[in-house]
Amino acid sequence: MVIYPMREHDYDLVGDVNGQDIKLIFKNLKRGTAAGVDGIPILLFKNFLSILMPIIVLLCNKVLRSEQWPSTWETSLFIPLFKRGNPKAHENYRLIALVPALSKVLEKILDIRLSNWLNKNNLIHEEQGGFRTGYGTTDSVFIFKGINR
Repeated sequence: MVIYPMREHDYDLVGDVNGQDIKLIFKNLKRGTAAGVDGIPILLFKNFLSILMPIIVLLCNKVLRSEQWPSTWETSLFIPLFKRGNPKAHENYRLIALVPALSKVLEKILDIRLSNWLNKNNLIHEEQGGFRTGYGTTDSVFIFKGINR
C-alpha cells in the first residue's frame, strides 16, 4: 500500500489540482499496466509528464469545476484474467478493469482528499477496517477471532 504524504490542501475536497498532486500519483502508478480503453498507456504519461503536466492539470481542474466526468473517462473494459486450475471454472478467474490513465489519476486524487477529509473530521468509525490506511480486513478478522474466543 502506498502512503501519500498529507499536505494542507489534501483536506480540501474541492480545491484545485496542482502539478505536485499529479506528479505524486503518476510516480506511484504501476509501470507495466495495460492501457485503458482510450489506448493511452500510463508509461506514455510517465515518460512525457513534464511536457504534459500543464494540460493534465488543466483537464483535471476543468473536470472538478464543471462537476462533469468526461464520457471518455467513464468507460472501462473488464477482462477476465485466468489465475490457475480448471479454465472452465469461473472461480479461477479474476476481473481486471482497463481504466483510462487520466481517470485513474483524478480518481486517486479525489480518493486521497476524501479519505484525508473523513479522517481529519473523525467521520470514520474506529471499527471501520476496509478502505482505511493502516487498517484492513485481516485486522478485522484477527480482532473478531480474538473476541470470539
